[in-house]
Amino acid sequence: MRVLGIDPGGASGYAYGLPGQKPKSGTIRLDSGFSNGRKFATLEGRVRNIIGVYEIDAVFIEAPYIQTDPRKFDIQVVRLGYGYQAAILMACEKEGIGPERISLVEPNLWRKFAIGRGNAPKDIGAFKSGREWLKHEAVKKCDARGWPIKSQDEAEACLIWEYGCEQIEPSVTLNRMPLFGMLDL
Repeated sequence: MRVLGIDPGGASGYAYGLPGQKPKSGTIRLDSGFSNGRKFATLEGRVRNIIGVYEIDAVFIEAPYIQTDPRKFDIQVVRLGYGYQAAILMACEKEGIGPERISLVEPNLWRKFAIGRGNAPKDIGAFKSGREWLKHEAVKKCDARGWPIKSQDEAEACLIWEYGCEQIEPSVTLNRMPLFGMLDL
């Protein structure tokens, strides 16, 4: 079963492949000058292409994160997050992937599985934010697994993909990791 993991955003990372193998990954970059409608249409088209060309069977999408702190809440971020999600769901539907083969994954869930913790620690040292720390950790985990990635978005998509593979074929991820990396689980 071919699995696709997606980290939706203005630079949407994606990773695909068979459980137990090394993922292939890339980034769908959406021009910041595009209207929201054009961003969503572009994302839908690119995801449809990936699903069709690589014969994807199951899709795991990072669910939008909703900021609950009223000082940091931004309605535009919410609109974009759900727009990206809708575009991906439409692509899946149009390519014949039904809801039983689509999973929305909360960020802290896949991070706890792949990184070992759902949130950044209180003391993040030189990092500007917890989010930056988490992205850095995602890159480190992909490097440890020997996965060639070009961006933080691809790294997160690879780990979402890995989480999805584990849901489909439990324990398959242990067979792929270098021995020294298994201690981090």
